[in-house]
Amino acid sequence: MRKDDLALYFSGETFCDQNGQLLTEQDTPLASRARLLELLKQICLNGEFDCTDTGNNTWLYTLALDENAMKSIAYAAAPEMESLPVALSSGSVQVMVSGTTIKEVDCSCTGGLEGLEEAAPVTVSAKLVFEQSGELTVPGAVKDQLIQRGGSNHGE
Repeated sequence: MRKDDLALYFSGETFCDQNGQLLTEQDTPLASRARLLELLKQICLNGEFDCTDTGNNTWLYTLALDENAMKSIAYAAAPEMESLPVALSSGSVQVMVSGTTIKEVDCSCTGGLEGLEEAAPVTVSAKLVFEQSGELTVPGAVKDQLIQRGGSNHGE
């Protein structure tokens, strides 16, 4: 995962930068995005999608979210929501695939403050765009750090 000059590599609960320096979620907001990505992966693996052919060898997969999935995504995207009396009423994950490549993942959850849904609406959304600019290479220091901290040498 990359933002500006920082590249974030992760495996399980271990995060490090492109130099193999360990990072925590407090060190970089990208770590929370990595957690959101992992959560979305698990939800998608366990869900059933509707698929729409949008043309040009591109498909849009849509998954309606249940209450538990909506809360998990909302709290991962906006941790401060956990302490608020929010009721989420609808949510979905959309995955755009072009050829055999995931291009973006877009998720949205809507609702409102409990008892005030109409007067105080709440929306949490996140859009993850995947761009690959060439072959993916993982620096040796990063591999060493992630494997040492519990990852594997088999692509994890």
